[in-house]
Amino acid sequence: MDRRQFLNRASRYATAATAGAVVAQTANAVDNHWQQTAAAMDSQWQKANEAMRDELKELKSEYAAMDKRTKLLMRAVLALAGVDLFLMI
Repeated sequence: MDRRQFLNRASRYATAATAGAVVAQTANAVDNHWQQTAAAMDSQWQKANEAMRDELKELKSEYAAMDKRTKLLMRAVLALAGVDLFLMI
């Protein structure tokens, strides 16, 4: 192998090694970004879940405080509106 072929192959290997390093670094950066995004989303879901639980507790206590006639009217309105899911409460 003469000097020209050696330099040609060496430059190809150096280019391939550099490209591999760039790809590995980019993959690592993308992975870190996704992990941070997932952690932020989990935090947001937890906050939303806690807020929903608090609101459900408040609605259940308000529903329990209603008298029988109001509960019956509420069930009738929900049944006529097609929201039978809330009748299971």
